[in-house]
Amino acid sequence: MNLDGIILLILGLVLGFIAGWWMSGNKGVQITNGSMTEEELRMRYVSKDLFENQQIQTDVLQDNILDKEREIRELMSTCAGQKEIINNLNEKMLSHEDDLKSLNERFKLEFENLANRLLEEKSQKFAQLNETQMSAILTPLREKIKDFEDSFEKKYLEETKDR
Repeated sequence: MNLDGIILLILGLVLGFIAGWWMSGNKGVQITNGSMTEEELRMRYVSKDLFENQQIQTDVLQDNILDKEREIRELMSTCAGQKEIINNLNEKMLSHEDDLKSLNERFKLEFENLANRLLEEKSQKFAQLNETQMSAILTPLREKIKDFEDSFEKKYLEETKDR
């Protein structure tokens, strides 16, 4: 596009120069009864072939400019569509992030509840097991202590009776 712009600028300057030169030359020159020679005419005016060639090149360049402008509009339209898609995807991503945070919080609470329930169940089982085991250990000890007390008391009573 830069090269096309430069070409158009040069072409415009050339055509402008030629048109200006032709107009300024036309005012000062009066052809009266063929007083100008063919050489003078060629020097002052642009040939028809050259003008037509320049006109064809100008038309081609203008067509190129129109094509490029059409292509730019299409690309801008595509770009706008892509931006819309990106915005929609960003909104979905934010929505999913919020959902993920919500699920994370819910799972955290469920995990804490489950952990507390398991801890409570295990604590109760441990307490029952502990009570059972302590009872199994302490009951024979209690009986032996009771027997010892009874035996001690009996000996004490016998000794006090003997005195």
